[in-house]
Amino acid sequence: MRPDLALVLVLSGLAAIFTGVLITSTAAALGDLQMAWRRRSRTSVNPIDPGWRMYPELAAKEEDGVVSDLPRFAQKGLSGFLIDLGFNVWGTAQVETIDERLRRSGHLYRTVGDYYGSKIASAVIYAVVVVFSMVVFFPNAPLLAVVGVFVAGFFGLRRPDERIDQALNERREAVFREMAWVLDRLALSIRAGAALQPALANVTDADRLGWLSRSAGGLFMALLRDLAGGLTTGRTDVVALVEELRGLLPDGLPELDEFLEIVKAGHLGQTTMVADQLQLLAKRMRTQLNLRIDMLAVKSELRMVVISAATLLPITIIVVAIPAVLQIGSVLGP
Repeated sequence: MRPDLALVLVLSGLAAIFTGVLITSTAAALGDLQMAWRRRSRTSVNPIDPGWRMYPELAAKEEDGVVSDLPRFAQKGLSGFLIDLGFNVWGTAQVETIDERLRRSGHLYRTVGDYYGSKIASAVIYAVVVVFSMVVFFPNAPLLAVVGVFVAGFFGLRRPDERIDQALNERREAVFREMAWVLDRLALSIRAGAALQPALANVTDADRLGWLSRSAGGLFMALLRDLAGGLTTGRTDVVALVEELRGLLPDGLPELDEFLEIVKAGHLGQTTMVADQLQLLAKRMRTQLNLRIDMLAVKSELRMVVISAATLLPITIIVVAIPAVLQIGSVLGP
């Protein structure tokens, strides 16, 4: 093998690795820019902020016709057009399913129209950035630019779904962690002789918690507060109340479903059994949290090994492999 050919092959491989890293980093940077836009704009929503709590009307306080992933300066001129275009492209067949996901995510996107418009806006923004990058760095590669636009558009269309999935995971994790430490307090209040509704009121009373924390709690405390309020007003359809509140939180939480079944039993007056079940559930959830911490420690060690290998391997190739290939080529060459 000729030395110059070997050098070209090695450098081509390194260039391919660098291009892959550059594309991945660009996609991550675009996502971070979108997050920054949302934080600075009036349309931003923190899916686990206790201030939004459980109520869709609080999360949807902005007027209709807003596209969350569209820059603020373009809202007035483009938001309505993008929403209409989204409904023309995707129709209304999946509106109920999408609306349920938005509701469980804390209305990260205010409406289905906002969600559709954000998909188109993200795709266009990603494509424009890729086209600009191609013009600057690869002006003589039109085919690569076309491929890049299609790839960027695909990732842009997927961005709102990824953000909703992320919000659902964050809310799911927030509810799980809060449940693990609040259920014991509720169980102790019930063991002290309080019925379910007074026990819920004791746990969620901000005045009683003032000495412990200035925070009114998170999503699970909001759920308890709504349960206490519903029972205080004398609602007899407890099953309907529980199902209504459950529909505002992410699915995939069997512990929350178990807790709500315990609440139904407690409403029937089985307080002693309820306290035992709550304490067992809280203990089991804290055990799961401890196991997650151990798993995170193991994953961190593996991640450090991968990062070290990814850093040392290219250096080894440059320092050792390239001179070796050149030397072998010079020996075997003409």
